[in-house]
Amino acid sequence: MQIDIAHVRGLLGHMWGLDRGLTQAEMAEALRFGGHRPAARLRDMEIGRDRITGPVSVAIEAMLEGYRPSHMRLEP
Repeated sequence: MQIDIAHVRGLLGHMWGLDRGLTQAEMAEALRFGGHRPAARLRDMEIGRDRITGPVSVAIEAMLEGYRPSHMRLEP
């Protein structure tokens, strides 16, 4: 299954009650990316510069099925 992360960010933002999609930084936080530039890592996955790993794809699928990370505090 090929995952379109930009599309998923849009879907999740609306599923989670925002009137917008998630930013790259918010999606990276939801996926608990670490490091000094987590949003850049997500961007690299979106544009195909980095591959989407198995654990990331499983986490995205879980979020699309209704899982919402409890650590997320989102503002509209």
